[in-house]
Amino acid sequence: MNELLPIAGGLLGGALIARLRPSRRLPAGAALAVALGVVATVVSGELAISWAFLLVDVGGTGVAVSTGYALARYAQARSRGSRREA
Repeated sequence: MNELLPIAGGLLGGALIARLRPSRRLPAGAALAVALGVVATVVSGELAISWAFLLVDVGGTGVAVSTGYALARYAQARSRGSRREA
């Protein structure tokens, strides 16, 4: 249950950064992954156990942000393609 925050936040954040200018996407995605990973680690209480959990949560959130971005771009491309055919 504790891993839902970084995954859901990352997917939503990735979808949101797809709307940014291309020069802003990478810095925004990286900052979002770090911020959500830190929040997830602190909220779950894993930070009190070990700092290593921070690396795991930031990495997992980064994958979720990338996946959300890719899914948003795919949906945009499909939407544009269906409008051209009509």
